[in-house]
Amino acid sequence: MSILRCLFPLGLLVGLSSCGGMDEERPPLPEPVQVDVEPVRMSPGMTKLADFSAHVLVLSRREYPSDPVDVLSGTSPLDLAVAWGPAASAEAVEAVELTQSDRRYHWRARQSDMAVPGVGDFTRHSGNWHMVPADAEVSAALASVKPGDVVSMEGELVLLTFPDGTYYASSLSRNDTGDGACEIFRVRSISVS
Repeated sequence: MSILRCLFPLGLLVGLSSCGGMDEERPPLPEPVQVDVEPVRMSPGMTKLADFSAHVLVLSRREYPSDPVDVLSGTSPLDLAVAWGPAASAEAVEAVELTQSDRRYHWRARQSDMAVPGVGDFTRHSGNWHMVPADAEVSAALASVKPGDVVSMEGELVLLTFPDGTYYASSLSRNDTGDGACEIFRVRSISVS
């Protein structure tokens, strides 16, 4: 079984069973909370689409150094692959392998592991989020986040537009897959549990 979530080819394979901080007794992490709003311009090139908060397990991270060819990298230098609910259980995380590159996220599990609680729900309870730090303090905090961390974040889902006409709109659903399924998350506050 193989599922693709997000914008843009595949690469870096990450084994999740070695992530630190996997506590089998941890209560399930709740569904992210989204409150849709009328789109409002926050700054040139950034439009707020929804208020968003989440308490999630970090599965993987991928940095994108600033590159003039990749206009998104100047605003969103980091993607986090995250999980919540049943997909964040130690059993599910151990049964899944993922790749994260070129702003895409791909997970797979053996057919025999699809019956493991949380694995069948992995698409619905995980995502590849393009992180947009609101300030230098949030940027520094995001730089220290590692696989296995449980993080709480608050901010907004946004639409980004660039002078060359390129635009990236955040997904407003946790159920979508493929191009455009990633959340573009402007993070105002973050803490690691």
